[in-house]
Amino acid sequence: MVERNHLARLRELAGQAQASGDRATVTAALAEMQRITALALGEAVARAREQGISWRELAAELRMAATTLHGQYRSGRGMIVVGSPVPSAAMAVPSTPAAAGRAWRPPAGLHGSTRSPGSSRTG
Repeated sequence: MVERNHLARLRELAGQAQASGDRATVTAALAEMQRITALALGEAVARAREQGISWRELAAELRMAATTLHGQYRSGRGMIVVGSPVPSAAMAVPSTPAAAGRAWRPPAGLHGSTRSPGSSRTG
């Protein structure tokens, strides 16, 4: 399974970065991990879409705009999700499309978390 290959490579890189005291090695490992996750996320989105999950449901789970998700997917260059990480405890709870409306949200005041649809980024 492709997911397992990606996860195994990520674990390997994380171990190398953690064992290394060299900042250049850590930086290179993090960059490679980002490349792998960008491609793996695109593959995961493709599988979810094949199973009938909507762009809106996926976007809610990824905490990003559906148009951004679709555009990144369509580009074929890999996908990047930005923002504050979800706390570890929140990741332990299985999420379903039905629960997307109740999913963890960043606290008010974090970048991008307080904008309402149609508001400008510069405001």
